[in-house]
Amino acid sequence: MTIRSHIFSFISLKESYVLKWNGDFDLLGEFLTIFKYEYLHESRSIRIDPVQINSRELFENFIEFVNANADRIPKEINFFQRFLKSLPKNHFFFVVFGTIDSTERLMQYFDSLREIHDKNGIPVNKVAHSKDALALLKKYDLSFYGHQRRLVGYEGSHKMDRVCRFCGGQNGQFDATGGLVSFRNKAHVIPESLGNKKLVSIDECDNCNSKFGRGIEQSLLEYFSVFRALNEIKGKGGKKKLVGKDFVFHPEKGFEIKYPGNIDENTQSLNLKLKTNSSFIPQDVYRSLVKMIINVLDNPELASVQRTIDWVNGNFSAGLLPNIMIAQSHDFYVNDPMLVTYRRRINEHAFPHVVGEFRFTDISLCFVVPFSDNDRRTFIRNSDFKKFWNDFEECRSKTSWMETSFSSKSPRRTVINFKLEGLKFGENFFHMKSKDVNP
Repeated sequence: MTIRSHIFSFISLKESYVLKWNGDFDLLGEFLTIFKYEYLHESRSIRIDPVQINSRELFENFIEFVNANADRIPKEINFFQRFLKSLPKNHFFFVVFGTIDSTERLMQYFDSLREIHDKNGIPVNKVAHSKDALALLKKYDLSFYGHQRRLVGYEGSHKMDRVCRFCGGQNGQFDATGGLVSFRNKAHVIPESLGNKKLVSIDECDNCNSKFGRGIEQSLLEYFSVFRALNEIKGKGGKKKLVGKDFVFHPEKGFEIKYPGNIDENTQSLNLKLKTNSSFIPQDVYRSLVKMIINVLDNPELASVQRTIDWVNGNFSAGLLPNIMIAQSHDFYVNDPMLVTYRRRINEHAFPHVVGEFRFTDISLCFVVPFSDNDRRTFIRNSDFKKFWNDFEECRSKTSWMETSFSSKSPRRTVINFKLEGLKFGENFFHMKSKDVNP
């Protein structure tokens, strides 16, 4: 038996997965034969076709391989099964040896997959991070996070020499508050409650991780609570129900609404404004979004965003911030939350130094990372923001975006505009207060 380490990337338009095979080399050969392959007689080896299809035959071959080798295969193989289940039947994907560490290369795979699907008459949603983003590469370096299992942070030092990029505390030393700095816990870049199981930071200390989790990230979770519940996202503790003053939404059961008015045989539709019980602070949502970007920036770039880190830490509160652009479209839908960074590569100060984008289910938020030393403009002034955004949007997609301010420090509740149509008296079920029921 020969033990070797091999890395394979599986790339689709819906999901990507990196498989690290540390195990029986002969068993790896058996695994690869579940795919379309060509046997090379001269070298007595097999050549895997890079373009594969998520067919019933492939899945059955995979299950047969797992059942026959259950006691020998590495546990990472379970994630490949999830990858196959995440894809629509008969959709294509790439099998690539090694990892994809180039944005340009990743987008080339996306474009190739889209062309393959078009040629085979398979409709696919258009995704902004492909052809539309190529023009943007002239202004920005793009990086994508969340679609592959990945540790982010500074890996140049020994574990015991880790330094937190938020508080500056060094592993094993005492921080400014007298607490011992440690890195024992798993620090999810995107909160685990939003479904992130793949993206983890290695240089966010336990104290900061706990502080953010109890603090600003609570506003982020509340802001996305509706999308989390309606899309049945499995986060920390499983699926979450959504609770409001007059309603409860169960992911499995749907809505239970207490309607304070009267319903009779003439009632055909209802327009409701449902308010959640919890509230969020808009500026804390912005802080949380920027905090995720800080997590994934390369270590040399941190020097230019130290004031940004101070703001994220709550050392000062901004009066005004650049607006955030929001789009909701099924074209954006992602199974795993995704983070995109745009880092300026040209000396053109009409564009922000760093722009972030966060995609969760079918909603996308695009935002300027404020307070960078490499910016000469704040992008708070309407003319500056419009100039940047008009060019930025032209480069990336034709989706309809909504401009929203997240500068407020006052708590705000999420409101759901809910419309019921096609009501039939006596056939629909409602929970009504007894005082509102006419005898």
